[in-house]
Amino acid sequence: MKFPIPKRFNTIFFRLLFSYAVLIALTTLFMGTASYMYFTDNFNREVERVHNRMLSNVQHTVEQQVFHKVQSAYIELSSNYRNKNDVLLFFQQPVADNNAKISEAYQHLKYIVNSSGGLLDSVAVYYRKNRMMISSLEGYKSYSSSEDWKQLQWLDRQPFGGSNFLWSDHVPAGIAGPTSSTVFTFAAAYPYVHDDSNSGYILFNVNKNAVARVLQSPDRRVDEGQLAIIGPGGLLISNDPAQERLLAQAVQPEVMSRAGTGSDMITIGEDAHMLSYRHLPSANGWTVASLTPVEQFYAQSRTIQQVILVIGLVAILLGAVVSNIFTSRIYHPLRTLMERTRHLFQDSPAVRKDADEYVQINSLIDNLSVKVTQLEKTLDANMPLVKHSLVTGLLQNTLKNREELDDRLQMLGLSSLAHTACFKIRLDNQTMASMTIENAQFIMYHLIDMLESGNEKKLFVLAVETFGQTISGIACGSLADDDSITKRFLQLQSYAYANFRLRLTGALGDWQENPLGAQQSYKQAEAYMQYRFLMPDEDWFHGSRWKLRETNESLLEGKWSSAWLRALKAGDEADAAAILLTIVDKLVNGPYSASYACQSAADLQHTFRQCLLDLNIAPSDLSVQDIVSIEDFASIREYADWQQAALSSLSAIRKERSGSRSQDIVDRIKRYVSDNLDGDLSLNAVADHVSLSPAYVSKIFKSATGDNFVEYVTQERLLHAKNLIQTTESTIEQIANRVGYYNPAYFTKKFKQAFGMTPSDFRLTLHAREMA
Repeated sequence: MKFPIPKRFNTIFFRLLFSYAVLIALTTLFMGTASYMYFTDNFNREVERVHNRMLSNVQHTVEQQVFHKVQSAYIELSSNYRNKNDVLLFFQQPVADNNAKISEAYQHLKYIVNSSGGLLDSVAVYYRKNRMMISSLEGYKSYSSSEDWKQLQWLDRQPFGGSNFLWSDHVPAGIAGPTSSTVFTFAAAYPYVHDDSNSGYILFNVNKNAVARVLQSPDRRVDEGQLAIIGPGGLLISNDPAQERLLAQAVQPEVMSRAGTGSDMITIGEDAHMLSYRHLPSANGWTVASLTPVEQFYAQSRTIQQVILVIGLVAILLGAVVSNIFTSRIYHPLRTLMERTRHLFQDSPAVRKDADEYVQINSLIDNLSVKVTQLEKTLDANMPLVKHSLVTGLLQNTLKNREELDDRLQMLGLSSLAHTACFKIRLDNQTMASMTIENAQFIMYHLIDMLESGNEKKLFVLAVETFGQTISGIACGSLADDDSITKRFLQLQSYAYANFRLRLTGALGDWQENPLGAQQSYKQAEAYMQYRFLMPDEDWFHGSRWKLRETNESLLEGKWSSAWLRALKAGDEADAAAILLTIVDKLVNGPYSASYACQSAADLQHTFRQCLLDLNIAPSDLSVQDIVSIEDFASIREYADWQQAALSSLSAIRKERSGSRSQDIVDRIKRYVSDNLDGDLSLNAVADHVSLSPAYVSKIFKSATGDNFVEYVTQERLLHAKNLIQTTESTIEQIANRVGYYNPAYFTKKFKQAFGMTPSDFRLTLHAREMA
């Protein structure tokens, strides 16, 4: 049955008006429903994102203000050259000869605690060789028996996990010291490695209350949630002491049973809470957790839903009014179009005011065509920026979704393909540094153009300049074609060397089926590029060979670090050089990853610098250039050559110091002999004077002068006696006594053996010459 429609409403105007009203009402209803579903179903995820950002800031604060600060204090204490004469002295030197240094070490440890701003409760140093401890709280303490030395045994048993330091929240009371504050401890081996060769431990006891104050930031409200740090042994530190019991019951079991980073909704009582946790990379087993009630956020959600409902009703009313206005204008389209045309182009000479409507519309189209052409030119000029934004977005994983990727590819006239791989090409830094900035930039852009010149639909490359004289980019293809990318790199390499004498080194990551996962491929390329340090003659790093090495977790066998340190301390240059070359050869040709090889080389260099510190030799005293970081070397072979030269220089310094000391001892002996010709000049007496053994005195005197010590003393006495006979009127007996001969007959015998006549005959000869 049809309802009769009044003639008045059976017109286009009212039909259009009714259609607009229905469309606006449906749109408002749809938006309101979608908004309600969004706030109902997705609000927890939004809270979780906000929560994680806050927890990330808290994690960064705790890392920087607690864990990194304590680790920096350890590095400063263990590697600072000035500390060698106080705190670090007793790792090698005995206490007996350095009693005065104990007070200096104690004062220095107190200074470290006082300058920490309340973070450190105490600092203690355990010396394995001297069986002693110096603490900022207890001062000097000796452990004479093995029963007393349980602290070091406890530290030796701790799971350092291949590192030289450990964070612990279950330290025995004897190690924490007589303190009323609850502490946790940063324990570090000395010197660099934790094994049987270390000389002791340095412990930093951290004040729990100071860490809690870090969590109680003035710009963080307590009602926003509770923050806590949870240790592997169960220690819990909270920003709200009143809530520690709640956190211990509800949060600690949850976090201790999980690994990594995450967030969960948990119920405490009748209230829902968001629990987020992050494990601290600086301290294995430590976690930062946050517990926030979400009921207040849900209350805000309901308010927003009510506001959206009101806005929807207002939108319907306004839509009805707007639809009426639009309908009346659309009802007369030609008139509306001409009014708009006259309004826009009333001052334009291109529009003829006396022409009919169609001529004016044609002029409008011509004018718009010119503007569109100008817009296209502007877009073409900005294509390099669009390309750079696209490539960096893929490499850094900042593109939000596949639609955004396809939109940017479409702007470049490209289509998304099935497979994507990332590459990195490094230009020779030495060659680029010798060029002017303009020439270097020209070469960089020219090489990028060469890379992209062979693009086609099945395979295209997009490249950009990145930091450190490198070119990074993505390769997209319908298939994972390694050979085509390798061929393109080899062509670019040949071109760069032929035209600019520039060497290129490249690395290619694995192909990814999802273009949004290109960052993983780029990380692989960056990891492969590190193998340039091990194999500088290689130009292209890609394939299973490098992937196997990168995923290999093998470590060097044996206590090579201890052997290296022993050879350095013993001054055995040949043994040290052999160990160095063996380790370098294993790192280059073995299955080890590039990061492990670089770290091992850095450990060798650090141990060498530590040995210089122990020998009281500044790095600038060597005849080679002082290199602070292993990254300053172009390759591990270059580092090995430098290290061998440094070993030779160290050996020369040691020999020079040894020779200088021997000559000083000989000079002291000669002065003593000259000043004590009438006294006891036996080998034992002279050895006591210079605080050396008689055998060592005889050895170095013979080596330095070529004379036997006893013969030298006899010669000096007789020469002095001869001089006294010539210059004085003393009797022969008096002269004999003055040169240490208390038996005149024996003196006469030795004088005749030396000069061919007796002392009396020598004096008569002198008188006879004077008379003549």
